[in-house]
Amino acid sequence: MLDLDFLGEVYDQVPRDDDARRLLLVCTTPRTGSHRLGRALYDLGLGIPSEYFHPNTIEALAPRWGLAGDRQSHGWLDAYWQEVLRRRTRHGIVAVSFFGTQLGILKRLLAPADRPILIHLYRRSAADQVASLLALYQTKMPYESQRKMANIPDISEISPRSIRILGQWLALQNHKWRGFLADKPHLATSSEDFFDDPAAILRAILAQGEIAVSPSRLEAAAESVSGSRAYSVNAAIKRQLLQDHAAGFAALDDASRVN
Repeated sequence: MLDLDFLGEVYDQVPRDDDARRLLLVCTTPRTGSHRLGRALYDLGLGIPSEYFHPNTIEALAPRWGLAGDRQSHGWLDAYWQEVLRRRTRHGIVAVSFFGTQLGILKRLLAPADRPILIHLYRRSAADQVASLLALYQTKMPYESQRKMANIPDISEISPRSIRILGQWLALQNHKWRGFLADKPHLATSSEDFFDDPAAILRAILAQGEIAVSPSRLEAAAESVSGSRAYSVNAAIKRQLLQDHAAGFAALDDASRVN
């Protein structure tokens, strides 16, 4: 999603950089900390990371870029992608986060000559991820800014059944990512590892892309991740959900260990 508090001004100020361009693609699912990873990548100078194909982002950027017409058509998506490439290259990098539900779009847009830097960001604990997603469905506030966002689903039922369905939906997305990435060089990292040791994961991403940054820049980006905290509303709801529906969430993690 587009965090306007973080990137709202930047979006119209970054100079174009069309001559040399590489793609950095974060292949992920909801509630993995991909937004925090994106901020760290931005701090490293690696593009202007965002979920460019999330409806909220398209809704914010398409009018600015003068793009009209059917947003679901292949022609419109191709034109939008060209604008992303043209306007969002920074230091030679275009950085985009995709959810597993958007894999079809990614496959369509990747050119045969593209050799993207690929990162698979997943969450080891299915219970934590589903609880975080259920909390988001209640608050509609995905970011530390606590700004409510449109196009976030409502949740009418919290039960072992709904917990299981969401867990299966997320597991299917990760299954698709693993199939897509299986024959491609990529870095796979869990959210837990990223937040436990952000410097190590950021260093690994730089190595994957053969990109050099100064030690001070790397240290500052890692410290920003370490200093981040989940805001209290979503965190409190998540804790309560894990407590109230402990058996349903335990079944998710038991199933993920079997698989």
